[in-house]
Amino acid sequence: EDPVRLDQTIPINWQRQRDTLYLANFFKKEEIRKLYEEQEKEAPNAAWVKFNLYRSAAEHKEGNKALDYLAEAVRLDSLYALEYEELTNVAYEKGRPDEAFRMLSLASDVFHNDPFIKFRMAQLAQEIGDKETALEMLNKLRNLEWSDYYYPNMKQNIADFTEFVQSAEPSAPMEIQTK
Repeated sequence: EDPVRLDQTIPINWQRQRDTLYLANFFKKEEIRKLYEEQEKEAPNAAWVKFNLYRSAAEHKEGNKALDYLAEAVRLDSLYALEYEELTNVAYEKGRPDEAFRMLSLASDVFHNDPFIKFRMAQLAQEIGDKETALEMLNKLRNLEWSDYYYPNMKQNIADFTEFVQSAEPSAPMEIQTK
């Protein structure tokens, strides 16, 4: 794009990023954290820097601090909200459907038009015993236009799941294909 840039020095935060990638090979978590904090001083409103700090805090098992950094990254660049979906999977695998639901709610706040997030939230709400929330979400999903070509079974899946939620015990998860 601009060949003159090849002769310029690499920006300091890029150098720090390079150094963190190298230090990760040697498990130098503290040195990496210091570099991320220096990045933040240089670029306090850079989403990628906040995301680096989130990852560092998570690696240090500082859950609340990590989520705060992630929220800052999301505020600066909504694409980072995709990490909430990954955290949903992690929480669910650890047997925490309530925490998985909370992470999906955070993702839904950003991707509010994504029906598959809402569907997963309905599944988790049912699983944790929040029948009212599950039915509310299913009702919203039922009112959407679903392509018979791309999602031929979705209307039926929603109807079946609604019936299941109305009659099932809270702890009985139901697996439904959404694609």
